[in-house]
Amino acid sequence: MNVVSIEKPNAVDEEPMWLSVWDFAGQHIEHATHQFFLTENAIYLVLWDARQGTESGKHDLWYWLELLRMRVRGPKFLLVATHTEHIPPDLNLQEIEHAYEGYQGSFSVELSNLNGFAPLQAKILQVAATSPSLRAEWPAAWLAVRDRIREIRHQQPYVTATALFMLMNESGVAGQENQRDLADQLHNLGEILHFQERDELSNLAILDREWITELIALVVRSKEIREQRGILRKSDLDKLWERANLPDDVRNHLINLMDWFDLTYSTGHRTEIGIVVEALPYSTPGDLMQSEPPAGSPRMEMIFRFPSLERHLPPGIPTWAIARAHRFSKRTPWRDLAVFEDSDSATKSQALILASDSAKEVRLRVVADYPPFFFGRMEAILRDTFKRYPGVEPERRLPCPCHPGCPTSYLFEMVLKRRSDRRLYVTCDRSGEDVAIDSLLSGVHRTDTAEGLLALQSEMRRLATGQLRAQREIMRRTCPSVFTLVPVRNFKLLDTWFESFTQAEELAKYI
Repeated sequence: MNVVSIEKPNAVDEEPMWLSVWDFAGQHIEHATHQFFLTENAIYLVLWDARQGTESGKHDLWYWLELLRMRVRGPKFLLVATHTEHIPPDLNLQEIEHAYEGYQGSFSVELSNLNGFAPLQAKILQVAATSPSLRAEWPAAWLAVRDRIREIRHQQPYVTATALFMLMNESGVAGQENQRDLADQLHNLGEILHFQERDELSNLAILDREWITELIALVVRSKEIREQRGILRKSDLDKLWERANLPDDVRNHLINLMDWFDLTYSTGHRTEIGIVVEALPYSTPGDLMQSEPPAGSPRMEMIFRFPSLERHLPPGIPTWAIARAHRFSKRTPWRDLAVFEDSDSATKSQALILASDSAKEVRLRVVADYPPFFFGRMEAILRDTFKRYPGVEPERRLPCPCHPGCPTSYLFEMVLKRRSDRRLYVTCDRSGEDVAIDSLLSGVHRTDTAEGLLALQSEMRRLATGQLRAQREIMRRTCPSVFTLVPVRNFKLLDTWFESFTQAEELAKYI
């Protein structure tokens, strides 16, 4: 990764302005660490090779545009096509502009002779002139802090937050609010890497970008971890980071950083750091066949679909959920497939999580004597994962069970509405068959086993509890909620808690 500062005239008033220019490594193995440096108020240039054709170009563009949308609030970006001497760029720009907010235009630049660079540069300077960061005033003391950080960066790749704020204080930047504002500015400009909003990441500021990128790349590239199907053990990290000689607090900071950016996930195992997502293998059709829960048992299934995404599922979906559910794992997971079982449950529960990048969806399938028990636990873990990406809320659908392989699915909210309207069925638009709503929401009940009878009793308790809550809600809405309590005649104010506990007194209620 290369970072340089350049001086250019402001497109509005011709005053000089200084821009920090970042060049991210293009190798796929480096993509995992790019997320650390995506900040607000930046202008992103997304380059693609026109020689590779529309579909290949879209593959690269979609990766970056979706990563920007998920990691940066309101990103601004320009598309830059290269190698257009013989093949003109061919992209549906209206589709991109509609799908991704922040589109600022598309340009063609010949890298060999920089033909087409002038209009691109003019656009960059025009957009930069409107940036809030550019209009922010930098006192001389702030510049002194920045220069001091640049001086010590190569001798000291990180400092504690306390040391950073002491450095600011020595340079004349006093007051907690001013220091935090400056730290944010330095982070956004790429001078430091300091996530103040995260408690587990706020105690350390990284000064050397290449230092942290290389350390984490060692984990992502590790051949040993890939041979272990993505499992990262403490002994592996000791070996990979041996030369860095990291103190425990710095080591823990880097682990938390990888976890926050969905590169590794803690499994909770005492000898393991967690799962390295980039090192997990993808499943094969044979893996899926061997992982399918047993047929013939009651099952529940839900599809979490992301229609707003154009190309990829968000990073960490479903691997973040797979790691969080590690205590239920039946075997080592794949990157897109995992199998679980609830060994403590009397309902013989098994679950499968299956992700598809092409369909942009995640499926949760649970088989048990009474599926809702385990389904609820696994769905809660998935929902926690989706909350990490509020801009890409999934659509929930229930697949049709009218016959094996039916492609129909029903919108979850629609099924709930029909049930609240006291409808018993939905109709499959392929087969025309009626499908029981209860079978979609809770699976088929079995009462020919002890577990099935227990499940049926639990369902009856659940329904009774629901009716009781509904009755209480009706009472809450219709019964008076404001009243006055006054003592009846001969009311005696009791002196102690013991008297009040042992002697009954009457109060009259007036509405």
